[in-house]
Amino acid sequence: ANGVVLITTKRGKLDHATHFTFRAYAGSQSALHQLSLTDAHDYAILANEQAANTGNPAYFANPDTFGVGTNWQNEIFQHAPIENYELSAAGGTDKMDYYFSAGYFHQAGVLPKSTYNRVTLRLNNDYHLTGHLKVGHNLTFQYVTNQVPPNVLNMLYLADPTIPPTTPTGAFSNDNVRSSAGNPAAAVYYTRNTENQPRIVGNVYGELNFLGSFTARSSFSLDNQRSETRTFLPVYTVSPTQQNPTSNLTVDVGNNNSWLWENTLTFDHQSPTQRINVVGGVTAQAFYTEDLSGGRINIVGEDPSLWYLSAGSATGQTNSNTADNWRMLSGLVRLN
Repeated sequence: ANGVVLITTKRGKLDHATHFTFRAYAGSQSALHQLSLTDAHDYAILANEQAANTGNPAYFANPDTFGVGTNWQNEIFQHAPIENYELSAAGGTDKMDYYFSAGYFHQAGVLPKSTYNRVTLRLNNDYHLTGHLKVGHNLTFQYVTNQVPPNVLNMLYLADPTIPPTTPTGAFSNDNVRSSAGNPAAAVYYTRNTENQPRIVGNVYGELNFLGSFTARSSFSLDNQRSETRTFLPVYTVSPTQQNPTSNLTVDVGNNNSWLWENTLTFDHQSPTQRINVVGGVTAQAFYTEDLSGGRINIVGEDPSLWYLSAGSATGQTNSNTADNWRMLSGLVRLN
């Protein structure tokens, strides 16, 4: 690699006292810069020109009856609140120092149905067993739930500005097949994507100082992450080019596991005229990932409690299972 990045985590202090800290912030995000799109009046003129060039009748009898029309960016983009809270406690004694924190993060995206939530618990402890031997651990648990938004950005820039998002009866407006983009508001409404991601990251280590100038250190790290995504699409009809005649469900489960074992021996000697630092070590690392997905149609109802493959028809079902793994053993030496 081109360099080494050293990451340090928050730890306690050996001052025989527990310090509590609470941090919080909140704000809002929005899409500041929008593209300048053709309004409904000019869109009608251009659509009629296209129809004349292709030998078809005009789409609009009188384009002058249209004004600005629908700016789909204003209809879809939203103000997105964001908030973060963290409570931590840190302290220590002559034999141990500790750091514990609990946090919650919430963010609503500028696109509807793109909410992100994360809960984090962290525990970092160091134990001073003797004057020369120290062991410790860094443990982090994280649980993420979010919604995966529909891919509507292209639709926003291609959608028909002469139609409103919904009709007076509350139904989604048909684009009358003048544009193949469809109704972005309908695409957002009928999207049902959820994702859950629990993750555990841990590290345990031992460090021994001996003969004044030598330090032996061994650490083992583990990273286990699981993701579960459910994508449900109900039966709906907006237009001939924007419809889903059969409900369908896709479930995807992925597992990513990795571990890293590092062993180093350091010699550090200083004198009035020079300093010598030598590091040698052996590291081993492994990574394994597996993904399992399946899909079925004709799901009974739209209740999220029924978003399981067994609730659908086995006819036309799909499935996929992939995996990958690698391992690496390395040696290293550095002399300063």
